[in-house]
Amino acid sequence: MRITETLGREALLIDQHDARTHLLIGIAQMMMGQPEQSRAHYRNAIALNPSLAAAHSCLGSSYILAGKVQESVAPLLLSIRLNPYDPFRFHFLGELAVAFYMQGDWTKASEFAERALQVRPGYWYANAIRIASLARSGRAGKALENRDPVQFSLEKLKWLPFLDRKWNDFLIDGLRLAGCMLI
Repeated sequence: MRITETLGREALLIDQHDARTHLLIGIAQMMMGQPEQSRAHYRNAIALNPSLAAAHSCLGSSYILAGKVQESVAPLLLSIRLNPYDPFRFHFLGELAVAFYMQGDWTKASEFAERALQVRPGYWYANAIRIASLARSGRAGKALENRDPVQFSLEKLKWLPFLDRKWNDFLIDGLRLAGCMLI
C-alpha cells in the first residue's frame, strides 16, 4: 500500500486532474488505517469525476472504518446507482452489508451480503457478514444451511482496518455465535 501511495503521488505530479489517481491514493491510505485522511482524496476524485462509482463507494467505506456508519450508506447507495453493473459492485454491496451489520439491522445486512455473494460467490467478507447477521438475528441454523463447513481466518478478521477494534470483535463474536470455526 505504501508503494501504491508513493506511485499515486508521483502520478499526481504528472496529471493532478486524473480522478483515478486520487482514488488509488485514498485506497492506499484507507487500507493502511487512515480512513479519515483518505476522504480528501475521495472527495477530489468525485469533484474531478462525479460519476466515478468506486470513489463514492470508497468514501462510504472510509466512514465505516472510522465508525461513522450512518454517513456511509448514502455514498454506497449512490455508487450502485451510478454503475449498477460495475465489476466491483460486490464490494459496494458488501460494504452496505457491513454498514447495516454495524447498525444492528440484521435483515438488511444479510440481504446485502447475499446480493454481494450472488455477484462474487467467494467473497469471504460478505459471507462472514451474512453468517454473523443471521446468527445475531437468531437464525444461526440458516446461517450455515446448505454451505460447506465454514471457517474463517482469525488473522484476516483482526486485520480489517477499523479504527476502533471493537468492530473486529463484534464480527468475530457474531461468527462464533453461528458456530463458525476461526482458525
